[in-house]
Amino acid sequence: TDMLRGNPLPIFTKVFSPESIVVDDISTLTFTIDNTGSTVAATALDFTDNFPSDLVVAATPNASTTCTGGTLTAGAGTGVVTYTGGTAAAGASCTITVDVTSSTAGDYTNLTGDLTSSLGNSGSATDMLRVNPLPIFTKVFSPAVIVEDGISTLTFTIDNTGSTVAATALDFTDNFPSDLVVAATPNASTTCTGGTL
Repeated sequence: TDMLRGNPLPIFTKVFSPESIVVDDISTLTFTIDNTGSTVAATALDFTDNFPSDLVVAATPNASTTCTGGTLTAGAGTGVVTYTGGTAAAGASCTITVDVTSSTAGDYTNLTGDLTSSLGNSGSATDMLRVNPLPIFTKVFSPAVIVEDGISTLTFTIDNTGSTVAATALDFTDNFPSDLVVAATPNASTTCTGGTL
């Protein structure tokens, strides 16, 4: 006897990795087209992802795909990724990846357009990228006025309270103006983790 088997639609998902970055850092956006549940290939793959405002393809997009054929478009500095004409083999998954960035802190919820293929409409995919602000860097002398040969304590503050990720590899140099010097007893200390002062 003959048997008619209905094949499921490909499952369409996306993920940012990492999902939390600092301003101007890079996250890799990966779209996955999961056709493992089907006994036939999903051909004519097609989707468009329009990014929210201020989220863009990185200057070096590193755009690539493991899907067969098709055209992947992800122009540096643009807010859109498109893929058309590709194939996900029967019983297999394939991916499309592109690097993204933002110079503006915020939470970017990114919903794609629908993925369509020869098997039908798989719907949209969504994920959120958090872009954290850079640390705030300030300095203050206390007291701000001293007599000749008096002592003032100079405090640098690195404020990362606005971020959900650690600020690592902290690095700065402060060259004093002429005749201002570190005291004979420097009392140098830091509350930052690690590093060399």
